[in-house]
Amino acid sequence: MIGLLFGAAPLTEVSEVTDIISDQKEIQRSSFDSLINEVEAIIESDPSQAFDMLITITLPEGLDSSRLSNYYQTLGWNFNLLGNMDTARQLVEYARELAVLDDSLSQFGLLKNLADIEMHAAQYASALDYYQQAMTYLDTTEQVGHYVLALNTVGHINRRLQKYEESRVILGRAYALSQLHPVSSALKLSVLNELTNLYYFLGEYEKVREMDIQLVDMCRQSGNKRQLTFSLNNLGEDYQIAKDYSRAINCYTESLAIAKSLKSSNLLISPFLGLAEAHSRGGDINSSDQYLDSCFSLVQKGSLDDRRKFYQISINVYSGRKDYLRAYESYKNYISVRDSIFDRQTVDKISELETKYQTDQKEAQN
Repeated sequence: MIGLLFGAAPLTEVSEVTDIISDQKEIQRSSFDSLINEVEAIIESDPSQAFDMLITITLPEGLDSSRLSNYYQTLGWNFNLLGNMDTARQLVEYARELAVLDDSLSQFGLLKNLADIEMHAAQYASALDYYQQAMTYLDTTEQVGHYVLALNTVGHINRRLQKYEESRVILGRAYALSQLHPVSSALKLSVLNELTNLYYFLGEYEKVREMDIQLVDMCRQSGNKRQLTFSLNNLGEDYQIAKDYSRAINCYTESLAIAKSLKSSNLLISPFLGLAEAHSRGGDINSSDQYLDSCFSLVQKGSLDDRRKFYQISINVYSGRKDYLRAYESYKNYISVRDSIFDRQTVDKISELETKYQTDQKEAQN
């Protein structure tokens, strides 16, 4: 009665209005779900259309924004892979705006995505900034795996920026943590690989060999045959540097057997070339020639580096046989491939110098 005196609606009308509002919200959410499902169906096959659809979506009142944020992230990464960095950055920034601010792991993931986009664009200084921001959101005791992954990537970026001592310290810390804490075997392999690459780049070959032996053992334990072939090839190269050709041949022979069992033509090239080179350096020209013949057709479909190495070994083999005409033909092919590689490396070097200049400028401003 009091409610009627003050002009309030009867209880039945209030209930009806509440039901109408509830129905409208349900329609909004259903429409949202329907649009999101459509986006999900085409997000990989047609990122541009998915982008056009996403930017028209209005988030229903009261609905957790994390789902839409996740789709912006996914779409951003797809544009990153397509080489459209500006759109990729824009989408991940949208995702950051929608993310739940008190979720530290989500913030880490978003900043990491932005860093990865910058790395894909070879903008290493910007990538380093994003990763350093991302790491502030991590609890180093509760989220050790994420922390080790971030350290590993920061070490890699510092190597790219020619900050070798910083890279050594950071990767050393990542390695120590990966050994002390229960992180995934894949992450342990990644850290060990990155540290090995740094030592190889610095010419510390004994440390490289120690690390490669560990990598081979870890791959055997994990049963990762594909990674084992790479690690055996690397260890074979270590033994060649040490002029221990017998052990090098053993590594390449095992790698070749695994590659054949996996039926992967791409994996066959490195052990074939390794065996050809090790036998050539060890003085067994005939065996070297046989391995070169076995991989000739594969190498022609392979990388420039594979072809360069093939012709370099061929020069030694034909010269050893005093077949100077074929040695000269191999030399001409070698020079042609080497020049192509040099052109590519020149472009990469210019890009690297530009990145280093941008980093120095940024540090000078700070």
